[in-house]
Amino acid sequence: MSVPEHVVADIAGHLDRIAIWFKGNPKVTLLVRNDLGDGKDADFVLTADTLPEAIAALQRREAASK
Repeated sequence: MSVPEHVVADIAGHLDRIAIWFKGNPKVTLLVRNDLGDGKDADFVLTADTLPEAIAALQRREAASK
């Protein structure tokens, strides 16, 4: 999914405003999953982290929810 740079900058600004509510050096990740119908989908990821670390955090959260 291609997102224009001005949209990415606007989203990043919102994520920065969320991050100020957390101590230390928060790593904020946004994942938008889009069901386009007919078995098609798209996604958008914006993160202040590395993607492997963000995935590991999701996996830890999933394991903790079982």
